[in-house]
Amino acid sequence: MRQASSSIKSTTDLSKTRVVFVSHGAPTLAIDRQHPSHQFFKQLGKQLGRPKAIVCISAHWEEQKAAVNTALAPPQIYDFYGFPDEMYQIKWTPAGSPDIAARVAEALRAEGIECRGDPKHGLDHGTWVPLHLMYPEADIPVLQLSLIDSFEPRLHFRMGKALTALVKEEDVLVIGSGLITHNLRDWRAFKKREQWAVDFDKWVEEGVTKTGKEREDHFATFKQHPLIHDAHPRVEHFVPLLPLVGVSGTGKAIKLHEHWDGSFSMAAYAFPFVTPEEDSATTSAPADEL
Repeated sequence: MRQASSSIKSTTDLSKTRVVFVSHGAPTLAIDRQHPSHQFFKQLGKQLGRPKAIVCISAHWEEQKAAVNTALAPPQIYDFYGFPDEMYQIKWTPAGSPDIAARVAEALRAEGIECRGDPKHGLDHGTWVPLHLMYPEADIPVLQLSLIDSFEPRLHFRMGKALTALVKEEDVLVIGSGLITHNLRDWRAFKKREQWAVDFDKWVEEGVTKTGKEREDHFATFKQHPLIHDAHPRVEHFVPLLPLVGVSGTGKAIKLHEHWDGSFSMAAYAFPFVTPEEDSATTSAPADEL
């Protein structure tokens, strides 16, 4: 069930934005050309411009310890079944970047997070579905960084902190790809926008429009949120947001896109870097002014 949508204005300058959370939706978003989120992704790549490389943290790769794919040519993973043939005919095969992967692993280790290189892991649909719409020519190196399957929030905040220098100094785009709400167990979630979804979505927006320690504290106890089991019976689609929360030096998040498929929130956010002066100036600004 599709409901009202809104997206970034075409005049919004995102050319220096390099920390973004997207809700990737169902795999069929890749071929559903009338879906508002399909159109949003096609616009988003143009507005972000061309980063040096892309690191994607997808809901669909989790490991006991962090891992980063080091393949020169990471394979495209069709990690779904029973979909239209057109889905399996999409070929999107960007190069990897072993050099940047090695630096990601080194940065995580310097932050006290164990990280191994994985030369075989490819790009799952949480990565290639949005990115093949954003960058259809597949001419920007792409690598994935796994979640850690404890889903411990402060560990993932530190993951984001470790990536800060690569993002800020070397023009690497970091994308967290999941969903703001994701309940595949409740049939009602497919039929209409339930109140628990609206309330959880609002709580997320309240959190990402905070900054620094206050923002981390907001999400640090997400597992105890009274609606977490409605919004995320299993939390892997929520956790890709957490490394972005931990990237140092970002200001209040900007909502880039809002769309509902039943109770599935397809919201997307950018986390722009700000100077200390800019951050101070926005601390009292209402979220709807951003």
